[in-house]
Amino acid sequence: MGSRKKKKKRDRKKRARPPKPRLPQHRLPEGTVIVETPAGTRKMSEVLLEFVEPYSDAWETDEELRKLLTLALVAWNAALMSGGVRDQFLQDMETAMPPEARPTMRAIVAGMIQRKLTHFASNTRSIIDFQVTPTPEGPHVSVASTLGSG
Repeated sequence: MGSRKKKKKRDRKKRARPPKPRLPQHRLPEGTVIVETPAGTRKMSEVLLEFVEPYSDAWETDEELRKLLTLALVAWNAALMSGGVRDQFLQDMETAMPPEARPTMRAIVAGMIQRKLTHFASNTRSIIDFQVTPTPEGPHVSVASTLGSG
């Protein structure tokens, strides 16, 4: 008799639980071909970390590094665009930020765009996404990018 009560109670608990929220998965368009870094080409993770090196004092945690790399991704890709397209892209990115953070974001991104144009001009690969994975040695950064010169 006691086992039936326990089973009913277990079943009620299972039914009463709301489904766990799922994070949206980044999906590549159908037919996308993933290619490892071509021979003779630097890994974009190395390039991105070199790109943000002047800002290395700006982060201490993995979350702060993610935020910095997000700004770097915006600046890097914006630097590959021209005039009006770049301006529109930056305005779109700005609207996703809280109003009080926008002036700081603008200043950092402007400096990063200038750094990209000055020190990384020959690299024309766009950064599609990145991932920061904590490891005992420190954060590991993986980058997905387009093919191009670099």
